[in-house]
Amino acid sequence: MTRALNIILLTLAVLLLGGLEETAEACRCSQVHPQRQFCNSDVVIKAKVVGEETVYDGTFPVSIKYIIKKPKVFKGEWQEVNAVFTPYFDGLCAVHLQTNGTEYLLSGYMDSDGMHISLCGFNVPWNSLTDTQKLGVTQHYEKGCECTIQTCFTLPCETSDPQVCLWTDVAFDVQQQADHSSCIKRDDDTCAWYTSPRVQNRRRKGY
Repeated sequence: MTRALNIILLTLAVLLLGGLEETAEACRCSQVHPQRQFCNSDVVIKAKVVGEETVYDGTFPVSIKYIIKKPKVFKGEWQEVNAVFTPYFDGLCAVHLQTNGTEYLLSGYMDSDGMHISLCGFNVPWNSLTDTQKLGVTQHYEKGCECTIQTCFTLPCETSDPQVCLWTDVAFDVQQQADHSSCIKRDDDTCAWYTSPRVQNRRRKGY
């Protein structure tokens, strides 16, 4: 049974058991660093979204099919497809994309009918990424996928594991490491945050 068919069956089950109102409240995504979203995805691409269609199973809408052009692959194996699928219902973590040719960073998994994405992945307009995130997607993130990014919810946070990067944005309620840092595996097999020189200069200047 394919992963796409599993999604269809799950959608129908939710509709039958919970109704549309409960479905709208079902999606929950953990707050994670973008690098973890990248590393947890089978496929990561940049592509233009130029159209959309609703996919039905009989009379039931089950997914939205986004038509894409000019995909550029950053991770995974890309099949010759021109579509990205997301669940139809918000409660199943549907992703809503603009279809006016906007370029997106998209992450998910590949099935026989195309690529599948959800709200819990790294799916954002390309122009909304910081310079460090773009560099992470194209170069740094994959180099640190063997590292562990551990979320720090409350201070103080500590770790003795040399392959762990502590992510403190949640504790401080900021987007510092998410926007400007990548967890990189170094030559000595330890992991550490890499911060862009631009951010380091700002810190030295006090703003």
